Order: sequence, then C-alpha cells, then structure tokens
Amino acid sequence: MERYILKYLYDSTTDSWRKRYYDYMKMRLDSTLWAYGAHRGVGNLERTIEHQENYVIPRKHSLKAISGILQRAIHRKFFTQRQLNHQVAIQQQLNDSKQIKYNNKVLCAFHLPWLLPDEAVRNINNIGVKVDFITDSNQSWSNAIQRMLQWYKRTELMPFNELIKDRYVSELKDIYNQLLADFSQTDYDAVLVCSTELFESKILIDVFKELRKISMELLHGIPAIDAKKEIARVDYYLVYGEKLRQNYIELGCDAKRIAVVGNSKYVRPFNIPKEVRCSLDDVLVLTSSTSSAYQFEWKYDDFSLNDRSILIAYLYNIESILKQNGVTYARLRPHPHIKKEWLCKYIDTDFYKIDNLELADSFNKATCCIGQNSTTVIEALLHGVSYIVYEPGDGKYSMTNAKLFPPYDGSDEGLRIANNEEELDKMIKSQYRPSPELGLLYIEPFKPEVIRDLLENSKNAKEPTCI
Repeated sequence: MERYILKYLYDSTTDSWRKRYYDYMKMRLDSTLWAYGAHRGVGNLERTIEHQENYVIPRKHSLKAISGILQRAIHRKFFTQRQLNHQVAIQQQLNDSKQIKYNNKVLCAFHLPWLLPDEAVRNINNIGVKVDFITDSNQSWSNAIQRMLQWYKRTELMPFNELIKDRYVSELKDIYNQLLADFSQTDYDAVLVCSTELFESKILIDVFKELRKISMELLHGIPAIDAKKEIARVDYYLVYGEKLRQNYIELGCDAKRIAVVGNSKYVRPFNIPKEVRCSLDDVLVLTSSTSSAYQFEWKYDDFSLNDRSILIAYLYNIESILKQNGVTYARLRPHPHIKKEWLCKYIDTDFYKIDNLELADSFNKATCCIGQNSTTVIEALLHGVSYIVYEPGDGKYSMTNAKLFPPYDGSDEGLRIANNEEELDKMIKSQYRPSPELGLLYIEPFKPEVIRDLLENSKNAKEPTCI
C-alpha cells in the first residue's frame, strides 16, 4: 500500500495537469493532514477552522483571548500589507530619485517572512538590475497574481476531499494560463524566489520556464534538506558561501547552476572574530521544530518524524547537563513555528527564560549557544559567540529522522557535533569553540553583481539556459 496519500493520487492519474496540480498544492494538501496542535506557533489549521466555524473563545482569560483575536485581525489587514507595500515603495523611490539605467529586470516573488532587506534592494538597483515585487498592484500582471494568491487563500480552510475535485484543478489551470498570457507581454529576464517549495514559487518558475526565461532561488537558510531537489527546479541556485557551493557539487549537483551571491542580510563587509567567546555566564538554547505542517519529500519512508514531545525531551536533556555543570538558568529561543505559551507549560520556567530579543542582540548578549542544526550556527560565529550543535542520534540523521547535511553531519573539521549526552557534556566542560573561519566559508556579504552577471550571460547565450 502507498502510505503517502498525495503520492498515491499523483501516481493514480495520467492527467499531466492534475499531476502538476498535486505538486503545486503539496503544502496546502499536506497541511490538512499535519497542521494541527496547540504547539504550533503558526499554521494550526484545525484550530483555525474551529475558530472560523464556531467563534471559539477560551473560557479562561476571555478578555485576553478576544484582544488577541482582534490584534491578529488588525495585523493581517493592515500591518502585513504595509510591510509588503514597503518594498514596492522603495523601488519606486529609487526610480523617482535618480536616473538609473536598468539593463536587466527581475520579478521578486518573495513574501513574508522572507523579504529582501531595503539596502539589498538598493544595491541590486545600483548595478543596473530593476526589481519588481509580486505585491505591486500597479503592474500589468497584478490582476493575474492577485487572482492566484486569492484563490490559494480561499483554499486554506477547505477539506482535503474538496481540494482534489475537478473544479479546483480546472480553476488553477485557468489562472496559470492567465499568468502565462500576462507575463508573455513583459520584458523580465528572470523570476527570483526564496524557496521552490512554495505554491506561488512553483507556478511562477514554470511560467517563466515556458516563456524561456530563467528562474533563480536566493537561499533563505542553510538547508537541512537535500538541496538537489531544489536545484533541480530552478536554473540557478544562489547560495551564501563557497563552502556551501562545494558541498552541493560533492552531492552531485551541476556546478554551473550554483553561484555564491552571499547573504542579503549582510550587505556590508564584516569582520570575522579571531576567537569566539565561550563561557556559561549567559547560555542561549535554540531549537528547531520537531513537527511540520508539510513534508518536503514524496517518499513516505523519507519523512521526518512529527513528534512535538521530542522537543520537550531535548530541552529536559540540555537542562540536566547544564545543571550538572553549575548552570542555574538559560535563555531559551524556540523556533518561530513553536508556540511559546505551549512550550512554557512543559518546561521548567525557573530554569528556562524565554528570549524575546532581536536575533543579533541575543547573540551579542550570549556567552555560549547550544542547539540543533540551523543557519543560526553560522550567524552566532559571525557575532563572536560559540555554538555547540547538539543533534542526538547516529550522526547521519537528526532526532526527527531527517538526513543531516554538511556542516551538521560531522564532516567539517571546523565544527564538531555532539550526538549524545556524554559528547555534549565534554564540549561544555572544555568550552568548545568552533572555528570562526567557518562563518566566512558559509556566509559571505551580499554580492548582487553575481545576479547581474548571470542575467547577462543568459541573455548572451546562443542557447537558452532554461531547463
């Protein structure tokens, strides 16, 4: 029996568009199966439906609950849109304030929480690349984009059996054709996405491919999944540092399609500390999420575990080892997908203090970090603080059964990994410090000229680079 229902549906049809529909809608369809539970900070689908249908307000702290509902509604309606419109305004200001000759033009399909920093947008413009944003309502294609996004939003609370009906498959095909027609009248050179897993990213990549235009993914985090699947969907995969590029080449990825563009958060040169600090004066514990609302994989046996209890066990484990080393409290920074209020019902809140600082401020305050594999490992080094990676398991897979990739699999001599309690205890006692140079190997300052050069090379190529 095929255990993954979406793969079963995919394999059971000979309709090529319906297959594409299942692929485009993977995150939405998966969420109907896995997006539930009070532990979720975002995307608790079943709870959302309950509120939507029954207007459920908890009996305890009802005034606080009502206030929270109103605040979230206001944020969605006003502040979120303001953030999205902000980038459009920056581009317009640059167009109006000075004459820039744009030789290339890209569509940026980023959305919250991943937005290009203002200074990164300016730097891209300054080298002659114009950026239009998917949220711009004044473009010729904006009606088609809004139709696509609104259609997707309407499907959020629909049951699985409704989503797979012919009606919705046909509606999305009609929207796709409208996008294709509208973008065929534009002069874009490429579409820029932050992930190939997102609904709108998948569609726009295919639209641009059909129009013989290129697609680029600007990395939003050092992947904990097999990047080969992401690289296979786009023409160019833009990574943070040379070490990442080499790692993917060693995995068998095409070197010509992987370019080092740096991290858009760091648009100015930064200095690598000669040595990182490591003491137990102010320990910062960071976590990943141990449950997911969707799966990156299509093969059931490759799915990671969805077990929120593992996170609690992980934090208890770290607490015990820290206490053995004389630590009486630590700051805790949960993954954004984890609801802090839920977490506080399980942990010792006399020991763990929830950290609400900005990430940079949190790193600057910390004297030692402990946590799971994440881009924050490298960012901590850039802020001069040690990060002890604790990934309980066999060193090949994380505690949620996700395959580990460099540098979190122990293959990089500059970063040791603790795979059990004894190793973590030894690294704490020895005040382990990863190599500071690892920071620059994995993250470089933003280099927008790399994007420009790829666009120019693709323009000048005799044969199209589309795949």
